[in-house]
Amino acid sequence: MKIIYLVPRFYPSVGGGETYVYEIASRMVKKGHDVTVYTTNITNSSALTDVKEHNGIKIKRFSVLGPKNFYHFCPDMEKELNMEKGDIMHGMGFTFFGNDLAARICKKNKMPFVHNPFYHPISTSQGKRKIFRIFYDYFFGRKKLKQASKIVAVTNQEINYLSKYTKRRKFKKIVLGIDFKNLESKEYLKEFKKKYGIKNIDTILLSLGRIKKNKGNQFIIKALKEIKKKEKHIKLLIIGPDDGYLDELKKLSNAYSLNENIIFTGKIQYKFLAAAYNSADIFVFPSEYESFGIVAAEALSCAVPVVGTDIGGTREIVINKKYGLLSKYGDVKSMTKNLLRLIRDKKLRKKMGTEGKKYVYKIFNWDNITNQLEGLYKDITKRK
Repeated sequence: MKIIYLVPRFYPSVGGGETYVYEIASRMVKKGHDVTVYTTNITNSSALTDVKEHNGIKIKRFSVLGPKNFYHFCPDMEKELNMEKGDIMHGMGFTFFGNDLAARICKKNKMPFVHNPFYHPISTSQGKRKIFRIFYDYFFGRKKLKQASKIVAVTNQEINYLSKYTKRRKFKKIVLGIDFKNLESKEYLKEFKKKYGIKNIDTILLSLGRIKKNKGNQFIIKALKEIKKKEKHIKLLIIGPDDGYLDELKKLSNAYSLNENIIFTGKIQYKFLAAAYNSADIFVFPSEYESFGIVAAEALSCAVPVVGTDIGGTREIVINKKYGLLSKYGDVKSMTKNLLRLIRDKKLRKKMGTEGKKYVYKIFNWDNITNQLEGLYKDITKRK
């Protein structure tokens, strides 16, 4: 089977969508399928993006015109994509130009189009992006959903949001997966702790992801201000690339006299990812919205309980009071209470972490997910 994936950014870039396509595509190649990824030349990695093949995956990159932080308009993609004689196209990202293009081309060429929206509601956007989303969702987004042969959603909430645009029976829930083997590694744990000055007496709070306002790190810092009054030896690790909000967080940290308690690492080496999770006692995830929330599942795979926001995909991974504690977005008082509870109760931390690990190992397995998608592709291509 010839499979064409479309995603705004791809290897060596890192992120949820990038990881999803990489893990699935790699396994599809091993199963004997011919796989090509259509993507842009936008990257959040320092590595070069002229890689044309990796692990058997063919990669085609296209230049982006206009703003590079959303939509990724790459008109040069149309001619080449129109010539593809594949069996199926599978696009990632609700507002990616490549997926609008693929939906139209598939309709014209009578090729199945599968879509993973990774949908974020309009309410989670701000400024110009919010205006764009209001226009886009109404005129283009719903059209693309109607054109899709099948829509793969990662959460039930995503289905609830998008079923107003097309028939509910077109949706199939297939979750994202986790690289358990890598996350189990303790190889670089000592090196990581030494590099960032982490002491064994510290209780480590970890936040991991792009540094942007709606990820909610400002609320962790405000909670930490109150926690510091009651508990000593608390460290907060904020890990991830700056997406325009790092200076604000540093100003807030300085204003609250928390510079000794907060470590801003920036983007870390991939080899340190497992060490970051395994050094943490509590994973803090106070985002405004997550279509899935892969980092929460990764934290649980390392037996680290989660304090987060009761929204979107997070609530479907971190079942409240079972694998962590959830509260409303921006509710600093409740977050402080939840953090203090887990900081003080080591037995509860261990119980939530252990149960959470069992849960994610059962559900978020890349091999099982690949098999589900392969079955979906075969079913669709038989009916075309």
